[in-house]
Amino acid sequence: MLKKLFKSTKVRPAADGHWLTDKAAMKIAGAINRMQNAFALFMNKRTRQFSSRTWKFVLGAFVIIWGGLSFYILSSAFTKQTPEGIVTRQRATIKPLHPDSLHLMEKIYKTKN
Repeated sequence: MLKKLFKSTKVRPAADGHWLTDKAAMKIAGAINRMQNAFALFMNKRTRQFSSRTWKFVLGAFVIIWGGLSFYILSSAFTKQTPEGIVTRQRATIKPLHPDSLHLMEKIYKTKN
């Protein structure tokens, strides 16, 4: 039964024949996984001696800093009157020079002949 649960599954190429891109994607995903594992091992070695009190302090600082920064960015997007904000007011409506494409095509045809 355990053999059935943990049996290896082979990755088959896509049905539409993009086996080369599938192979490249698998290699990229494998490289990213190896980098993540290496970083996790490095961080585990560096933080192995942290007590629970230190972890609570680090977590609280992280939440306060990034939560405050996120709140500031979100609130400034709606309150600033400068173009840097996410939500801006439209100041003027730009009318197209030739709103009718048929009219424009006639004008081009007449100038060429």
